[in-house]
Amino acid sequence: MLRVGRHAIVAFPNYGHWSVRLSLLATGRAPRTRCFPYDWHSSPNIHFLTIRDFESLTHEQGWTVERKICLSGHRTRALLANLTAEVAVFLVRK
Repeated sequence: MLRVGRHAIVAFPNYGHWSVRLSLLATGRAPRTRCFPYDWHSSPNIHFLTIRDFESLTHEQGWTVERKICLSGHRTRALLANLTAEVAVFLVRK
């Protein structure tokens, strides 16, 4: 998106959320939760990533994060977002 536009909005489910980690620990299988209801092989998500993974990508690519919103239900999460947020939304630019 940033090859043709100045800004990009990227939203993704956070696979670092505690419920996903707990499900993986308890079952030894790819998680299926309220926010991640698909089996790993039929998920519409191409990549499974965490908020930290995406922040690392922005750094590697030299992008600037203009805004980050981490959500769990209708609540925003700032403290320990990688562990407590179910979904992340980033506004990035080159």
